[in-house]
Amino acid sequence: MRRRFGGGALLFVAFLGLIGLVSSAFPLTVPSITFEGLHGIRAGEVYDEIDFRPGDEVVESDLKAASTAIFEMGYFREVMPELVGEGGIVFHVTEFPRIRKITITGNDSKRPIELLGYKLFEVPVVSTTKVKQLLRAEDIRPGQVINQESLETGLRSVIEEYNKMGYLLVAVGDVTLAEELEIEGADGVILHGFF
Repeated sequence: MRRRFGGGALLFVAFLGLIGLVSSAFPLTVPSITFEGLHGIRAGEVYDEIDFRPGDEVVESDLKAASTAIFEMGYFREVMPELVGEGGIVFHVTEFPRIRKITITGNDSKRPIELLGYKLFEVPVVSTTKVKQLLRAEDIRPGQVINQESLETGLRSVIEEYNKMGYLLVAVGDVTLAEELEIEGADGVILHGFF
């Protein structure tokens, strides 16, 4: 499944418009807060992002703020709160997948290694290994759930690495957010719409 960044944001923003439909239920005292759809992210980590606790009275803006805070963690395509029972809140989340493998393509530019003016061989401007090291520094690696924010930071680091080598027209093309994280680079070409 190919996904560009921002798809989950669109669904999330659409949801925020729908919260108004249940605004007559507010204010309410929250008896419970639960999460549905967590697989790789601990509930406690998500719970820490919410500013209210069971027993607190909340209004519509509190629910919107909690949903936004959870979404901005970067681990989720969707965050959909639901009022259940006597005011309980269930946050339905859709996590990005856990990375099984990272595939890097498009980093094809080479630079020559010379000795006394003779070209000995060529090496990649930024090797696949270096790209993976820069991503790993942001905790984007096999075994981890994809974090959109960390991935964007890691990819900016990759572009900066190219810039240091004198390549200024480098961009990231398609990024497939799946178990096999596929990142397509474009040496020397300006692409639009990634960041």
